[in-house]
Amino acid sequence: MFWAGCRVVDGAGRPRYDELAALVVQQQRQIELLRARVAELERRLGLNSRNSSKPPSSDGLAKPPPRSSRRSSGAGPG
Repeated sequence: MFWAGCRVVDGAGRPRYDELAALVVQQQRQIELLRARVAELERRLGLNSRNSSKPPSSDGLAKPPPRSSRRSSGAGPG
């Protein structure tokens, strides 16, 4: 088994406890940074021209259908 960044203590290839503990702390920090990045990217995905200062042309194909300014007369067909 290969442990990146850990020195081997015995012939069995096992790293020392303090090195494993330091590796866990380093990985926890990395996980926190990645979670924050994912949250920011998810927030950005939710932005469109209606809830940000982005122009409508940046909405792409997912833009909402246009609303008609015509009013119904209330009369039935035919």
